[in-house]
Amino acid sequence: MRALTNDYKDCKIIKIDPADPTSPYGVMQEGYDPNDPTYRTRMFYLQRDGKWIDEVARSTRPDSEGGDVLFESSAEALELLGRLRGKPVVRDLPVSKDDVKNYLARVGSGSSPQELLRQFLLFGLIMVLTFTGSLSVAEAGRDDVRTMLIGALGCNLAWGIIDGVLYLMGCLAEKGRGLLTFRAVRKATDPKEAHRLIADALPPVVASVLKPAELEAVHERLKQLPEPPERARLRKDDWLGAVGVFLLVFLCTFPVVIPFIFMRHAGPALRVSNAVAIVMLFLTGYAFGRMTGRHPWLFGVSMVVLGLILVGMTMALGG
Repeated sequence: MRALTNDYKDCKIIKIDPADPTSPYGVMQEGYDPNDPTYRTRMFYLQRDGKWIDEVARSTRPDSEGGDVLFESSAEALELLGRLRGKPVVRDLPVSKDDVKNYLARVGSGSSPQELLRQFLLFGLIMVLTFTGSLSVAEAGRDDVRTMLIGALGCNLAWGIIDGVLYLMGCLAEKGRGLLTFRAVRKATDPKEAHRLIADALPPVVASVLKPAELEAVHERLKQLPEPPERARLRKDDWLGAVGVFLLVFLCTFPVVIPFIFMRHAGPALRVSNAVAIVMLFLTGYAFGRMTGRHPWLFGVSMVVLGLILVGMTMALGG
């Protein structure tokens, strides 16, 4: 059992995606907080401000803070470690038992609710663009515009409800999978089997750098946690997330169709509508780039190109 330090020799610097030459890096270290009287061993991540944050507390933070634990290169991470002196500073964040359970339920999943929301936003934009793009500027009258508006709003209303239901189903499946893994690890009598289950529940890049002793430490900490509930249940946050998905898919229709409501001629309205859609696609890509630690501007432009390609394919296939 070792205390957390600022010594680079005690840290692991990992490349988030070894196959990607532009992938950012993260700094990990297992140990206990020097200020923790219980000497509880945890996994910590180094933030760009020089403070450390443990794995469970990190999972409670919004995705907008994802870049806080990412570095452009290993040299940048080592340079920061070289400037840190004295006792390490651990970010003090409250963590409840529910936070621990939610973390365990999420570690095996490749998509967080926030990532799903971004996917739903992109889907909603593409749906409404297929309606506005099908409008003939040369021949469209007010009746055609009204028909397009009703179709776009109705379609996104229906898909907002469907996506909300699918979101809840995904949350329930994710929680159930996490509970099954949790129970299996706690009941495992063979340490190797427990280690395999834990490694399978972790992202591959994280599991690949953990040694048997570290996996055993995780195993012991899991056995010390309270008994899990009988079955997975949807919580208030899940229902609010589903409502958020519905509103996101439905409301993203309005910025794109508003020009047709307030502008008399279809031609200028279509140009303004397309400009609004391009800006929204760019902002979606920009936010995704920041969340993943990549180049936001490049992702923003890529999202615009991808969105336009998908719209073209949808219209060509009769969507």
